[in-house]
Amino acid sequence: MSQDRLDLEELAAFVDGRLEGEARARVIRLLASSEEAYEVFAETLRFQAEERARGARVVRFPRWRRAVLVPLAAAAALALLLVQDRWLGTPQPEALSGARLVRQLDLSPAAVATLGAEWDRHPWSVTRGGAARLDESELAFRLGMRSADLAAALRMTDYTGAERLAAEIVELLEGVELSQPVTSRYVDLRAKLEQGESLQSLLEAAERSEQSLSRLLDSPQFDLGRWCAAASLAVRLRNQDLFRSPGSRAFLEGVDRLGLEASDLEALRRIAALTSGVIGEAEYRELQALLEAIIQRNAG
Repeated sequence: MSQDRLDLEELAAFVDGRLEGEARARVIRLLASSEEAYEVFAETLRFQAEERARGARVVRFPRWRRAVLVPLAAAAALALLLVQDRWLGTPQPEALSGARLVRQLDLSPAAVATLGAEWDRHPWSVTRGGAARLDESELAFRLGMRSADLAAALRMTDYTGAERLAAEIVELLEGVELSQPVTSRYVDLRAKLEQGESLQSLLEAAERSEQSLSRLLDSPQFDLGRWCAAASLAVRLRNQDLFRSPGSRAFLEGVDRLGLEASDLEALRRIAALTSGVIGEAEYRELQALLEAIIQRNAG
């Protein structure tokens, strides 16, 4: 497999856990560097998950295509047939994005100074075992929060914090199956931080990494986590703009479709009501309590 070509048989072997050594490393490098290849991979995982949920036999890549090198455009077309005729072109912008939510916040030095040194410390347990002791839902939630925290750290130009958060995401990804291509993107982001690349380059790399992580997890808990992280910062900064942003309003209006626990649904509906008008000090205090309760219930 060359750098710009996708071997569907090798991709199938990678998904099945049958690929080893340099062949496995090549697939990971390609998926980490090519949006088109990664989208084929992510859509394949989604399709397999849906098929398993229905109790159906999972469709695999045809064996007669073994060792055939297929250009990415053709690979996308083949995957189109294999995953229920879905369009796998350039990924469309997500309805919810931690990076875009964070842009609504005033993260000037004066504002950031009010947050304190431990601004990204959340009310969840920190015990031995890390990702290994978290279930799938808790992992997705924490990864969502940390992806938004990472975007905030970069906008604060807190590069030490950003490096630490990227490292934590890499550690959490150890508990997620087939996450190596996404892990590679966060490892590359850490390298960019160490090399002192421009802020714009870092922000773009972080947003691409978040999008890849979102497609890998395909989880409402990930969306809940990144919204909670951004909303928590907004509350502490006394910033109303985030709650009025289209992404935040759409998220709050669509919570009934996320399959969340009743307690979280009730809390989010209350948050929607509190943020529908002018937010005063009493409302901010209640918002903080509601968000902390959601985080404690979902982060493990």
